[in-house]
Amino acid sequence: MKTPMDFGTSKDKALHRRLWGPALVIFVFVLGYLRLYVWNDRTTNILVPGRVASFDNIVLEPEWEWARNTSIVYTWVNGSEPEFRKRRTSDGGQITGGDSLDTDDDELLYSLRSIWKHIPWHTGKIYIVTQNQIPTWLKTSNPRQVIKIVDHNNIIPGEYLPTYNSNVIDSYLHLIPGLTDIFLYFNDDVFVSSPLHPSDLFTAECGLKLFVERLTIPISETQQRLFIDGVKDKAYWRAFFSTVQLMEDTFGARDMKPLRLLQHTSHAFHRGAIERVHHLWIDEFRTAHKNKFREDDDIIFIYAYYGYLAHRGWDCCNLTQEAFETEGGGNRISFLDDTTLNARAIEKLRGQRRAKFLNTNDMMGYGADAHDAREQLRDFLEMIPEVLLLSLNLLSLP
Repeated sequence: MKTPMDFGTSKDKALHRRLWGPALVIFVFVLGYLRLYVWNDRTTNILVPGRVASFDNIVLEPEWEWARNTSIVYTWVNGSEPEFRKRRTSDGGQITGGDSLDTDDDELLYSLRSIWKHIPWHTGKIYIVTQNQIPTWLKTSNPRQVIKIVDHNNIIPGEYLPTYNSNVIDSYLHLIPGLTDIFLYFNDDVFVSSPLHPSDLFTAECGLKLFVERLTIPISETQQRLFIDGVKDKAYWRAFFSTVQLMEDTFGARDMKPLRLLQHTSHAFHRGAIERVHHLWIDEFRTAHKNKFREDDDIIFIYAYYGYLAHRGWDCCNLTQEAFETEGGGNRISFLDDTTLNARAIEKLRGQRRAKFLNTNDMMGYGADAHDAREQLRDFLEMIPEVLLLSLNLLSLP
């Protein structure tokens, strides 16, 4: 059989030889790109699990069609805003030069981009829960109203307001008007880093999946004390183990199921389960939710919820423990003031197996050393592709 190089003059053949190799390389590259990012089952037009189809005419399998309208909820704060910092200070909060917990580097914008890139089948509402703030890049008058701002006043009881405590805010997300019974919760520093199918997040029977670490939560007081001694954020971990103790007191030390640390990913919530959690520990929540800022005696809501599902999820939501314990959910990268260390962390991340989610941990300050590091973080975030932002008519890009 003759190839295209067997025809024509010797000059033509030489030209063909020079072009044939690069053309083959380009063909293989394009084929690989199509397989990864725009692969559709050509006979049924059903989204293949683990791959992303085009944005047009995406059809899920019938048993997964319910997941399309699932709500997505973000909690967000721009801690860099002067007015917010004034309110926080006047309400008793301390803001130090190295406090980067609430610093805004537009992570929310990039997280939204990652959702539209890797969960294109999602058509539900996206809610941003915040305290009297609106992202500068968000068009609040967008006609489709895909994104809605929810103020703390709309969901948190007035007796606990104002609050700057994420453990309190997380406890009332189920009261968002119009929220679906099952919803996904994102921190603004969590990004979808791989194509996701509904089966990556839920069970077909509307059950939930949580992504956990291999490490089991220490139960004994000695283990907990040693753990706290070795970590920097001692206040968080004291509250964490206080929450574990609450579960042990409720479910019994002998009947307590082994729980594992949750990965920094999106979390699936069930409104009915949240209501049961509130009812089960109503007095404890009333006390803990008076803390305007994070304290040692907080209840870490996501773990109280996780513990409830593990022990009574079947009664509430027809969930088994195995149904929602899934490893391999997320990678994490920490950004420090040291740009050299950050560069090494980025290279290390490149070499890791891509997970479903990526979390950026901001450990930078506000000084001169942090300026270059924050630019480095923004450059890193820019690697997350822009997808149909202008055509969605939702955003005015910074």
